[in-house]
Amino acid sequence: MSGVTRIKRPGIGYVYRAIIPIHDLYEQLRRSVVRYAPRYQRGFKSRFAGEMKDSDYDVLLPITDPTLQIDPKRAAAMAVKYLMAYNDEDDKHLFNADVIWNARIEGAGDQEDSVTYDEKGQLLTVHSVITVPDSGHRHFAYYLLGDWFHHPEKIPKSVDVDGDLIEGDRIRDWVERLNLRNKNEHQVYCDIYSIDAVKEGWLFDEFNADSKKPSAAVELDMNWAKDPERRFIKKLMDESSIFERDQLEVRSTSIAEQSQKLTTTSTLVRAINPYRKKLSDLEKNDAASYQDLVDFFNAFYEEWSNHFEVFKPNAKGRIESRKTSLATANIIYFPMFRLIIEMWDRFRGEKKRWNDEESKKTWTKAIAKLAGNTTASDGWKGAVMDRANTDWQGRIFIETFDAKTGEPKGWSLSSTRQTRDAAYHYLNKIIGLPTDDSQ
Repeated sequence: MSGVTRIKRPGIGYVYRAIIPIHDLYEQLRRSVVRYAPRYQRGFKSRFAGEMKDSDYDVLLPITDPTLQIDPKRAAAMAVKYLMAYNDEDDKHLFNADVIWNARIEGAGDQEDSVTYDEKGQLLTVHSVITVPDSGHRHFAYYLLGDWFHHPEKIPKSVDVDGDLIEGDRIRDWVERLNLRNKNEHQVYCDIYSIDAVKEGWLFDEFNADSKKPSAAVELDMNWAKDPERRFIKKLMDESSIFERDQLEVRSTSIAEQSQKLTTTSTLVRAINPYRKKLSDLEKNDAASYQDLVDFFNAFYEEWSNHFEVFKPNAKGRIESRKTSLATANIIYFPMFRLIIEMWDRFRGEKKRWNDEESKKTWTKAIAKLAGNTTASDGWKGAVMDRANTDWQGRIFIETFDAKTGEPKGWSLSSTRQTRDAAYHYLNKIIGLPTDDSQ
């Protein structure tokens, strides 16, 4: 490799950096010049791991081996992101521009046994086996780009990229227009270590286990365009006074005890997540209906705020309300979003507009019921959304027990898929509309 630079790291030795054309990287992977070490990387997929002997983990394998713990769908999404960056209509990009190799030192050898470097000519010659101590999915993504370039028939019918289905015909068109043999345009950085197998595992551990992911809230706020659910909530935030950015906690996944924020953006995104395919299809194929759904969400929560004043923009009393009412509890957004989308779908199926007089009566009456009173199964009477409503017990409130005595000591709010489903069915029972399960 030419044009190689290097730095020296204490305890590690020299680390080299080269620029490699993607097509050349594809060829090295195709010919298994660069291989994957299961023991010091992610290992084998769980369905194969049980059949493996310990010695199998020491066998160096091509990156394409189907037993390896590499997700082809994730790699395909990365490959398509690389292609999409060349299309001005799309906002997807593959920012990470490097891969990592290790010119492995074997036995009692040292770096001079594995690599030779001509500093004047910036020429690196590798004498040992080359492994992939990290960036396995990126390697596979670049392999796929080369494979699709030479074998277009292998391009999938579609690839899921952050919830957006990209059709194979579009991918094929991009691949045809990009000449991967252009070595001056399609390139990656390659950092080349020369360490032994054990330190190769340490490197993988540092790059993965030691890295700290940002919180879900910060991750969202860095890229609102990434997937259909983020884009929907961002549009809601832009167009709704209730869910306007200043009303929400955007940098944390929880509400501070003394915060007047309404809820977290991460809660809203997770609540709409089950509908990512619907949102993506509407965005792509029916922009008018997509906007109509946003408008219905806005109108629904405007009406909701007429019953629960704490939903009004800059309302006071949210701290106190959280102690007594479930109306603003994070878990309630999950069944509420589900009910809203089901009502919207039902109106469309019946060829009705949600804002005509008859339809509006239906959903405003439903809101009034949810905001009204009920008689619980044990005779308790009060507001549906009251935390003291005993019908919530066993649904979203789970009984807790004293660790020492094993005796019941109270109820704790639990937000899981099962409790969210239970909340949905309970609220649906209150408003008396048919469930999606019964249609």
